[in-house]
Amino acid sequence: EDLGKICLDVAEKITQSKFGFLGDINHDRLTDIAISNPGWEACNISDPSGHGRQPAGIKIHGIYGRVILDGKSVFTNNPASHPDSIGVPEDHPPLTSFLGVPLISEGDVIGLLAVGNRQGGYSPADQETLETLAPSIVQAFKSKRAEDALQALNADLEKRVEQRTFELQEAQQQYINEKK
Repeated sequence: EDLGKICLDVAEKITQSKFGFLGDINHDRLTDIAISNPGWEACNISDPSGHGRQPAGIKIHGIYGRVILDGKSVFTNNPASHPDSIGVPEDHPPLTSFLGVPLISEGDVIGLLAVGNRQGGYSPADQETLETLAPSIVQAFKSKRAEDALQALNADLEKRVEQRTFELQEAQQQYINEKK
């Protein structure tokens, strides 16, 4: 989540967006990794302490769903009139502009980087900027996940070595006791 917030902050700053969202796809659902603080604070849908922890995630549909399903970036400066628009949920902040970029790994869409409400809207240059940033975000998450997996394996190995050392010490003590 911390890495996601850093990545999202960079995306918001370089696109001059008011808020953003970074999510990954898990069993055909979109699960949030990070939601920018201005966006989350403006959203009265639910308690921010629960974000990222919905067991089912968010249904993939609407404009952001188009990004994920097609694996192509989408920007619109009038989201309400976009053909894929489903509107925004009640108590969601108004969406005046949207730019979404798929996160792609090994040819598969694995997530979404989306920003919103840039003053004056988005342009093809903003889209290109986020498309250039997206592979770095994917690599950062792959590296972080590999690091976490390595730490877990090291912890497991240390436990096994500790257990085996204990077993060998017990066997040695038993052998010494039998020799007496």
